[in-house]
Amino acid sequence: MLGTGNKGVMSIVYGAIVFAMLMVFVIQFRPQGGEQTGSLTRQCAANIRDRCIDPKEFYAALGLVAPRGMDDQRLKALGIRRQVLDGLVERTLLDQDAARLGVTVTEREVKSELVRGRFHVSMPVKSIGLAYRLGLNEEMVRTMPVSDPHTGKFDDRVFQRTIRSMTNRSPEKFVEMQTSELLAARMRALISSRANVSDDEAFAAYVREKSTATLDYVTLRRAWFAKRYVDTSPQKVEAWAKANKAEVDKSWEERKAAFAPGCRQIRHIVVAIKSESSPLRGHTREEAQDIIEKALQRVRGGEDFAKVAEEVSEDQASKAKGGELGCNVRGKWAKELEDVVFAMKKPGDVSDIVETPMGFHVVQLEAVMPDDAKKAEQAARGLVAKDLMTAFETENMVTSAAKRIRDAVTGGKTLEQATKDVIAAMDQETGYAKRAEAAAKAAKAKAGEPKEGEKKAGEASDTEGSADTSDADLPKVETTPAFTPDESPIPGVEAGVNVAAIAFAIPKVGDLAPDLIKVEGGYVVAQLKEKKAATREEFAKDRDSYIQQFIRVKAHDILLDYVARLREKAGADVKINEFYAREPKDKDE
Repeated sequence: MLGTGNKGVMSIVYGAIVFAMLMVFVIQFRPQGGEQTGSLTRQCAANIRDRCIDPKEFYAALGLVAPRGMDDQRLKALGIRRQVLDGLVERTLLDQDAARLGVTVTEREVKSELVRGRFHVSMPVKSIGLAYRLGLNEEMVRTMPVSDPHTGKFDDRVFQRTIRSMTNRSPEKFVEMQTSELLAARMRALISSRANVSDDEAFAAYVREKSTATLDYVTLRRAWFAKRYVDTSPQKVEAWAKANKAEVDKSWEERKAAFAPGCRQIRHIVVAIKSESSPLRGHTREEAQDIIEKALQRVRGGEDFAKVAEEVSEDQASKAKGGELGCNVRGKWAKELEDVVFAMKKPGDVSDIVETPMGFHVVQLEAVMPDDAKKAEQAARGLVAKDLMTAFETENMVTSAAKRIRDAVTGGKTLEQATKDVIAAMDQETGYAKRAEAAAKAAKAKAGEPKEGEKKAGEASDTEGSADTSDADLPKVETTPAFTPDESPIPGVEAGVNVAAIAFAIPKVGDLAPDLIKVEGGYVVAQLKEKKAATREEFAKDRDSYIQQFIRVKAHDILLDYVARLREKAGADVKINEFYAREPKDKDE
């Protein structure tokens, strides 16, 4: 209990604050007391129904949310002015709803907060994480000095000096502002108190957070199968086109407008360079040059151009198509790019690095259309037939390989052995193994290597096995990190495919996912490697702390929904003055 002397001091302190608050009410309700005066109050920073947030109030809130000394550039990047305005709008809507519900705060409650230096502010509920980063606590309170540094007791002079420094407001106006803030805080607390979590509900959430699974998986990419196995020789394409004339004719009608006599069909990889007109886009010249040089090395090292383009290119319109830019005549691309493209003659050739205003490019020539219209149409139809055949053949090969791998695993083989065996068999069936062996012999002969039969004892042939082990896209077993039901463990999964749900539905370790998993450019065969379900016993150890944590999350969601409905109900009655929402261009603005 407080001694008699302490009680006397606190009575004087409370009396001073009560007097200040009474003065607020006198000023607020005197005749013409609501009229705005001064240049800053001739307009509103925001209007919420009949409530005007005047600029002085906005700047006072801004001073509390973002005190002096904080990094101006960081605050601008956060859009701090709009955040503060949105917070004031939400505060006002909550205060108005409090009036409807009969919720109030007392003078004693307000002064109790001020005596302790607890200054309330309002940030948008959705930005609670930002509030923490700005040094506000969970209740959106900033604690400021209001006490005599020597006695540790409340000092009205320190209080007034602090609020003028932070907000440039009079004590009366600041008390009025804090009354509104505390009322909004009470509303938030009342709304949040509706959050309730049952034991079963908490355990279900605990299971989702703590249960983990791990998958072994093999990715089968269409581009890899097409490059390795599909025979796109003119004879093969012509035969396929005759056998599938209806499909080729339909595809030609859809695409013929994209081809013109003399056009060049290309793919490109582009890396953007920062410029004065777009300082936030791209890389420094040195960074861009390094990226494009590495991309060129990968292509010349044998990687598929389209795959590298998908991974590296910064041209969003073409990268999803492997960098394809279509077939164009002069006048469609930057001159620097066209000069290189129209100097290239042989399909499949790759350019050196080309610089244009867009950045650094590497180009691959896909096709050259003849200048004669009839010959150009014939050549273009051949390209369309080739693309169509490649798509059909590749899809068949990929799905066939997936089925064979799955069958082998079901038959008792490991996923790794099944994958190796199926690829080796396909290498033999398609003639790839013979072509690879012949190419290796030719390369050795050209380099003066020992011929077959002349290798040293114990030295293995480079062509033994079914594939080039340096091939980055060679189907091989990978393992995901342990993941929860809310995570996505496999990169590049198509939209709408929930890998975690698929994994946790697999009955037991060693079983395969029931269907192929669609990823960008192919499919995945997945096998459950490990699954660990959270238990009631584990939950019991953390039950209390976990339920409290879950209640906080649920309370935030309830509050977020409540405020959203208040804003929706207010609709057009909420008006923001965009002048105050914009960040200044410099400190003097």
